[in-house]
Amino acid sequence: MEELLGSATKGAIEYRRFETGQFFWGRVPLDRLSDLFASSYAVPSDTEYLDLGTPVRALGSGSTYDQRCRALLGKAADSPSNLGGRPAKVGAAIVDMGVTSLVAPDDYGGKLRHAVTSGVELSDHAEKVLSVLLDRLDHKGDLKDTTISCALVKPPSHQIGLGRPCFDQACTPEVLSALQALEPQLTADGIPVAVNMSLGTHVGPHNGSSPLEDYIATTFVTSDRYVVAAAGNEGGKGCSGKRTILANEPEYLPLRIAANCKEVLVEFWWDESSAKGVSIDADIYEIVGGGSPINHGTLTIDGSIAGSLLTTASIGLPGTLATHSLFTAKCQNNFSCIAFALSAIGLASALPQMLVRFKLEATQDVAVNSWIVIAEDASGVTAFVEGGPEGSISVPATEEKVLSVAGLRASGQMWEGSSRGPSAEYDRTRNPTGSPYMAHLADLAGGEYGTSFASPRACADAVVTLNSAKRSKCTDVATLLVETYGLKALPNWNPRFGYHKQKS
Repeated sequence: MEELLGSATKGAIEYRRFETGQFFWGRVPLDRLSDLFASSYAVPSDTEYLDLGTPVRALGSGSTYDQRCRALLGKAADSPSNLGGRPAKVGAAIVDMGVTSLVAPDDYGGKLRHAVTSGVELSDHAEKVLSVLLDRLDHKGDLKDTTISCALVKPPSHQIGLGRPCFDQACTPEVLSALQALEPQLTADGIPVAVNMSLGTHVGPHNGSSPLEDYIATTFVTSDRYVVAAAGNEGGKGCSGKRTILANEPEYLPLRIAANCKEVLVEFWWDESSAKGVSIDADIYEIVGGGSPINHGTLTIDGSIAGSLLTTASIGLPGTLATHSLFTAKCQNNFSCIAFALSAIGLASALPQMLVRFKLEATQDVAVNSWIVIAEDASGVTAFVEGGPEGSISVPATEEKVLSVAGLRASGQMWEGSSRGPSAEYDRTRNPTGSPYMAHLADLAGGEYGTSFASPRACADAVVTLNSAKRSKCTDVATLLVETYGLKALPNWNPRFGYHKQKS
């Protein structure tokens, strides 16, 4: 083979013979390779296919943000264990969404250290978040001292639901797995680090006691390791609702479901130690044209039928709808939860336009908070009709040890889509003021907005502080905020932007 190609090769050609032919690898001009097969084997060049060494794949997505990441990562420091490189003084990391892949994620020439090393690649969202973080560090002049790590969240391997494509989103178990993969790597580095999480969900009572929040608070966060998380983009979507129920007086909370929605999951949470006898009725209506809504029946749940599952047949729902459930469970500590789920049957199916009217009752006065945990609705129409922006901050930005970041416009005004505090108003002793702690610029080039882009800017600012003499004054997220932005003390807390605003 080498004799036939002659001086056209770049580097050595190596080959191995097998019973059915031979395998070789090297660097050869395509025209010479084509001519070789045409002349030596009498095989037309357009009919021959050949594997040359390992499979070829694109490095990164090739997007503007991928290219920006590649250019900036070349300036980053190496890990502290790389004695032959430029060891870092400080670390930055992202925990973000990945997409399923058959190959390892791109490490940008060894400059992006992955904690999850197989089966996943950076998503478009992760590329954007990483580029914002790197841009900010470069602008501040600290990228040269910073090693960059990444933990990609794998899409779930098993769908939720019995034989149907229902509730298949990545959720807190996958986020928790990514954090657990990243933690040993950061511990081994032994340097201060800030970790950005531009993702979140609605799970648990929003009081810091979900497994994800617990892990962050008790294991992941240390005196030299901080988490910065996006507050969420659900300030105007009616994804949360709160009802203060007086004893034996019903309250109502309607849920509008768009015609193109595929699945919905709603949770209701309350403190069981302060109230007993909470029950919920769900009146389910289908909206057909301009006519009167069709009532398909009522599901009722209380503590006496905890964990029951009622099917479509029991209340006469149309055949396009999958089983839906309404169940109650005693959860962590003193909190109880009622969950309601509804989904369409089949990949191409969608729910009809619907209205679910929840009636809430209790035998004692109690505050019940609710979240739309999942709404597969591209239009964004599915929402509580009488919901509001308050309490819409996503987990894990609800945890008091996390620097929760809301969004600002370039003018310094609050971005209207930003999620807002306070979190659920239970008798909170851990964090009575709620979240967020601050707001940052949420604009991305091209007019795209999101707290996903505010958070990495704040994270980069925290890294700069950890790479300075101010680090010794930082003992928690509150003091980190004070030192990062030169505050004399934390100002009065504001439920829209927290303690501080930073637009630049």
